[in-house]
Amino acid sequence: ANSASSSQNPKERFIRAKMIEEGAVACVVALPSHLFSSTSIPVTLWLLRFPTGKPEDVVVIDATTTGKMVSRSLRILAESDISEIAELYASWRQQDGPRATDHVLSDSMPIE
Repeated sequence: ANSASSSQNPKERFIRAKMIEEGAVACVVALPSHLFSSTSIPVTLWLLRFPTGKPEDVVVIDATTTGKMVSRSLRILAESDISEIAELYASWRQQDGPRATDHVLSDSMPIE
């Protein structure tokens, strides 16, 4: 759930900070609501890498406008939506910098 990335719980904040400090987070993808039949809350996908022991840049991808509602309570991501997200991440990995498509925006978050 999105709240996992912004919770003010001190233990959860410590874990998130440590993951960033150790270089374990490669990408954070904000996804739209209604992707799961059991809940309507939006979710965030965290792509992790093997920790490097030092802070690394993190790419943040906003994909909250992707997908199509197929019923009143369920949204699906088309293959093209998934491809857009994957291509933005791959482009960032190749050092092409932030990019945008019709539905998805990415930006790099330098960690100092």
